[in-house]
Amino acid sequence: ANFWSMKVFKDVTVIKGTSVVLPCTFTHPDAVYSRRITAIWRIRGFDGQEIFCCTVEGTSADCIVSKNEKSRYRLVGDLRQNNLSLQIDNVRYEDSEKYFCRVELNKKAGGFFQTIDGTALHVIAPPTILNLTAIHGTAEFSLLCLVEGKPLPTITWIGPGNRKIHLTNNTGMDSNNSLQYQIEGKIQNVMEGEIYICKADNKYGTAEQNI
Repeated sequence: ANFWSMKVFKDVTVIKGTSVVLPCTFTHPDAVYSRRITAIWRIRGFDGQEIFCCTVEGTSADCIVSKNEKSRYRLVGDLRQNNLSLQIDNVRYEDSEKYFCRVELNKKAGGFFQTIDGTALHVIAPPTILNLTAIHGTAEFSLLCLVEGKPLPTITWIGPGNRKIHLTNNTGMDSNNSLQYQIEGKIQNVMEGEIYICKADNKYGTAEQNI
């Protein structure tokens, strides 16, 4: 191609804790180009925070990293092959952002191009039971189940005889980023010595655990 263009995905979905690649390829007007190429990735906006930057010089294919905001980013594309795809390792909830890729050949001569629309990264998580606790009160015995997932899971307690038990409370945790995908479900007046099952569901899976 003898013109500037860039291809990215509008949306990418990934499971928390895994790795994901944000694809980005480009074309540019120079048929033969062996000088400096710089790859830049930003979040939130076209002129948003720069999270990753690396540069190749001459005929080298090694991209020398000058910025790696969380040390979990790496270029998996080859800039000499017009590919600046970015990998994010150990994805977290807070990685749910819009990502913008930019390539610079010769900035002074207008030799740069950046995606306008960006790629929206959606982080999902099947339910995980974080903690099952038995609380011995003075007058009663209660059970607490702490669950995490995105979207927020629904908690069901199942008691003896496969009977569903009404939750006395079903509380979402603090709305700050790390806790907003946790929820706890409590049941009271349970019988000691019996087996109870905490079951958590969202559209990506189910988790259950006995106590």
